[in-house]
Amino acid sequence: MEPTNQFPNDDKIIFKTDKHSTIISENLQTFYEENEFFDTIIKAGIDCVNINAHKVVLCSLSEYFLHTFRATQTTSKENILELKEIKASTLKLVIDFMYSGAIEMSLATVEELLRTASFLKLKTLIDGCCELIEKNINLSNSLYWFRLAHELSLSGLKDKSLECTYTHFEKISKEKELMMLNENELKDLLFNDNPHGDFEEEVFLSMVAWINYDKLNREHLVFELLSMVRFWVLSPKFIIENRHSVCKTVESYELICGWLQWHLSPETRSNDYSDYAFRPRKKPKLAFITSFGNRSLLNIIIETFNPKTNSWSEELDKCFDSGKYNFASIVIDGKLIMVGGRDRDEWKNTVECFDINTFELSDLPPMINSPKQRCKLVDLKGHLCVFADGKDTDTVSMEIYNFTTRKWKDLHPICQLSKTSQIATHNGILYILDFNNGILQTYDALTNKWTSKTIKTDSLKNFGLAAVEGFLYVFGGCKENDDCRKESGGDVDENEGEDENEGEDEDEKYVKTAQRYDLTNDQWSEMAPLPYEQATSYIQTKVLENKILACDNVNISEYDLDTNTWKTMHPITDSIWNFTFDIIYNCYS
Repeated sequence: MEPTNQFPNDDKIIFKTDKHSTIISENLQTFYEENEFFDTIIKAGIDCVNINAHKVVLCSLSEYFLHTFRATQTTSKENILELKEIKASTLKLVIDFMYSGAIEMSLATVEELLRTASFLKLKTLIDGCCELIEKNINLSNSLYWFRLAHELSLSGLKDKSLECTYTHFEKISKEKELMMLNENELKDLLFNDNPHGDFEEEVFLSMVAWINYDKLNREHLVFELLSMVRFWVLSPKFIIENRHSVCKTVESYELICGWLQWHLSPETRSNDYSDYAFRPRKKPKLAFITSFGNRSLLNIIIETFNPKTNSWSEELDKCFDSGKYNFASIVIDGKLIMVGGRDRDEWKNTVECFDINTFELSDLPPMINSPKQRCKLVDLKGHLCVFADGKDTDTVSMEIYNFTTRKWKDLHPICQLSKTSQIATHNGILYILDFNNGILQTYDALTNKWTSKTIKTDSLKNFGLAAVEGFLYVFGGCKENDDCRKESGGDVDENEGEDENEGEDEDEKYVKTAQRYDLTNDQWSEMAPLPYEQATSYIQTKVLENKILACDNVNISEYDLDTNTWKTMHPITDSIWNFTFDIIYNCYS
């Protein structure tokens, strides 16, 4: 007998319950309260207090936990995470919130909660903290919250605090707290897109007062800050009365005179000023600067990148009589500094300066020590720091140049320097990372003190190095003893001998990895690898807020610290040696 269909109308359906997410949430909170099924332990604070939790809850709300647990899921201690930077009591409140969705906060506790939420990248709690702060911003605290928002890169909170600050700017501009702003905070406050033309005089006077508050460390910024002032809003009388406070250099004097001439010319006096009222201030521009020489000529080419069109355009192409080549270069305060190199017969310790604003080439005092090759240059709080090999010895020297006194000074690290070391700076601290010897040395420019520590890592050289807020970032490089200059666009003398490692598999030498070193916890972690098809070395880096720009002689990419992702820019037109790239202020518009 054939089976009969007892359910002729057996239609399939999808059952869906509105209580599903609630049930999971309530059960997870119950497991947390009853200390059940924990799979991770967080050691919080300097006392390493244990806090138990479930990874799935932490990772679902916090990008920090998500990236950390993904990066450590193959290690033997994957169930333990140390967070000495965060108070145990604060972290416990935050984790309670991640389970329950509720947390008690007040103006007395909100800053610590916001800092913790920002560190953990816990967006829901960040939004809640900002909402409380924004409701309580006033004349007495707007600068304080502005500084915190700037430090934590919270655009919404920053806009709200700026709105209040501008409303009371005449009073706030006289407060001591404005004098305590750092360089980037001041630029963001005085020279952002808000026109505030009604109090441009206060903007100018605030800038002068800020410089004079710490003249020794801030005076080198005068011309850069002047270039962002809306002089077309100021009166000629005001400019004349206050010119002595800023005319400290030839560049500043010429800029002031240029605007006075603009104000006093007959055609300008008859113009309608409405066209200038909301003209944007000069903005930073990413510039790729190549400075290369042959046996007779020195070429300086400046190309700038437009993010809107994702394209490069040539701003300048200058050629000078010179016999020097294979030198190093860097941009400091609108000047291209070219260090070392060689002519037909010998290596040099000379220093040349090309002014990007006036297009003039001049000499600076030569370095103290022997002629240099393969120099590495960094900007250390407006001073030029040079790390270089000696030509005829195995020694490595470090010197620092003060643009105010026009004098060089030797720097003497604790440990002997290795030629394979790389250098980076952040907030006046110089970092020297030597992979071959496993040593990290730091120099504090403010206190003139050195420190050193041993680090555990594989040997690597010719890598890119950047320093950002307690972390060092390492990009690319090569593993073998070969210096990797020939293929990567580094300084190669055509008269030098053949590469001793020529013939080795290049893929074995170059690496595409990006690594991060935690200066506090002495831990390495891998980041998203370089987005290049081929691995590379001799990468230059620049830090811009929460992003790192990495550049070899062809590719430029942008690494986002918050999302651990790369964005590739349009490639540079030509592959050229002896290049530098920097963030310069647009002097051409």
